[in-house]
Amino acid sequence: MFPTGSYDVRDTVQTVNGPQRVFVDQSIQLGAGGYGITLGTEAYQRINRFVLYGSGTYLLTPQEQNSTPNASLAGVNFPPNPLTAHMSIPDQYLADGGVSYPVPKIRGLAAKFGMRYEGVKVRDFIGGSLGFRRPGYALSVEPGAQYERGRTTWSVNIPVAVQRNRKRSVPDLIQGRAGDAAFADYLILVGYSRSF
Repeated sequence: MFPTGSYDVRDTVQTVNGPQRVFVDQSIQLGAGGYGITLGTEAYQRINRFVLYGSGTYLLTPQEQNSTPNASLAGVNFPPNPLTAHMSIPDQYLADGGVSYPVPKIRGLAAKFGMRYEGVKVRDFIGGSLGFRRPGYALSVEPGAQYERGRTTWSVNIPVAVQRNRKRSVPDLIQGRAGDAAFADYLILVGYSRSF
């Protein structure tokens, strides 16, 4: 994987000292700024009209940090903490699985229901784990639908979080503190694929 998304986007915010340009929060940066190695697997098993499915993906990111400073969104520059002075480039993972069943009388349409488990690692598998990151995971129920016609497949999945857990990062553990976090209540994922 290549670092194609910008990882140092800035915006102008209003502060008590007037408008200031700041780096946007890590959670809405367009990229992490590092190269990655993606490992993944998929499995399918038909049982009568049902199809059991499962997949797993792990993103290895050997680089530890990018050059984006961990600046306050309020526009106030505090003395930098050397452990979190720059944004981390963390490993990430995703696993999902469930069952799919064809909808009667609508050729190519299948209803799906599964579970989704995704998150950001506290410690990277390869490379260092310092810098600012918000590790943790979300466990979601994931209803969805898939429609196939010829070589084209459309899908819609709506994972709804049932458990969310913000883990302490390596700098949090070193300093004996806990960090902040924000998790989405649900996502709407739309997919399209075409085979050639």
